[in-house]
Amino acid sequence: VYELLDQLGVRWLYPDSHGDYVPRLRRFPRSILPIRYRPPFRTRYANFPADRLASKTNSPDSRLFFVRHHFNNSWGNGLSSTLSGIPPRMNLGFGYIHNFDRIIPESVIEKHPEWTPGPYRKGWTKVPCTSHPGVISHVVERIKSMSKGRPELQGFSIHPKDVPAFCECERCTGLFGQPRKVQPEKPDELALAFDYSNHYFHLIGEVAKQIQQELPGKGIFALAYANHGKPPSAIEKLPANVMVDYTLHWKHNLPAGSPKNLGYKNEIEAWTAKCKLPGIYDYVLIHTDTTSGRPAGEWYTLVPLVSAIADHHRFFQKLGMTSVGTQAMGDICRSSPWSVYAWARTAWKPGEPTADVLDDFFEGFYLDAARPMLKFYRTLEDHIIKN
Repeated sequence: VYELLDQLGVRWLYPDSHGDYVPRLRRFPRSILPIRYRPPFRTRYANFPADRLASKTNSPDSRLFFVRHHFNNSWGNGLSSTLSGIPPRMNLGFGYIHNFDRIIPESVIEKHPEWTPGPYRKGWTKVPCTSHPGVISHVVERIKSMSKGRPELQGFSIHPKDVPAFCECERCTGLFGQPRKVQPEKPDELALAFDYSNHYFHLIGEVAKQIQQELPGKGIFALAYANHGKPPSAIEKLPANVMVDYTLHWKHNLPAGSPKNLGYKNEIEAWTAKCKLPGIYDYVLIHTDTTSGRPAGEWYTLVPLVSAIADHHRFFQKLGMTSVGTQAMGDICRSSPWSVYAWARTAWKPGEPTADVLDDFFEGFYLDAARPMLKFYRTLEDHIIKN
């Protein structure tokens, strides 16, 4: 229904009644029926609760904003289970990410000191030795046990807690070599200064191979993140049942082909060669953050991101990404309403011309002020891209 209305020119530009734009139609154009469309990204999500969106806009219909824009997952708003079902990439045992302590609790690690031989650099948490046969077997058995009790699960996530330290025992060093330092400004004692992708994805690959044999059709989900985010040099190709979301930290307001984004562009392309089911976890809709535990406040800069967002989604489609998602924090509807609209619209149809996205938003949202506001916006965006 919403796709039909969209093709008739209806637009939902903002999650309250002010954002509804309905054109006048003299007659119904029957030539647009029947509607058949297969979106290029199977999973499309913005990770912030719709309830928080409602509190910002005083709108009881904020959840509809997600549905109308074809999101099929989000954090904490029940969207997946109540409105659209759970996409396979999100129908995961042990939760989405940062869940290793649920797979191997501290009480189990205490009984197996040989699982953490070390040495370890400094981090918030110690990851059990990812090359230890006992650790790999334990993870496989936990997955098999959960699958037996919850056969509806389509996959299982394996991911360390935030700011992890990985084991550098003789076996790990023999398999992976010394970890490569990728943040030279950080001291050697910090695990975050090094790349441990080989350590993490060795575990993912070994578990996935066994699950492929014993639980055919079940996937293993991993997050390429922080000090385990680069394509692993020791692994040519991960098993076909592995899904990897690559966390994207490039210049979000510049196109994928910008020289400033070249390093990340190369990494994304490398991931698509190593993983059959790659996805993107982005941060493009974050407009607030914390500093040393204190709120940093809202960034009320009018962030010009539309052309870059559209370009990125076309790039992801070309590479065959199966999922796109972005973290979203802060009052994004106030600080960057066009970015939210553009992200959702081009995640659904990456081929939408950027000019059409901008024209629709500014004409529907600003009405009589559309022309000067769009000129103001393009001045900002053009200046940033050129400079």
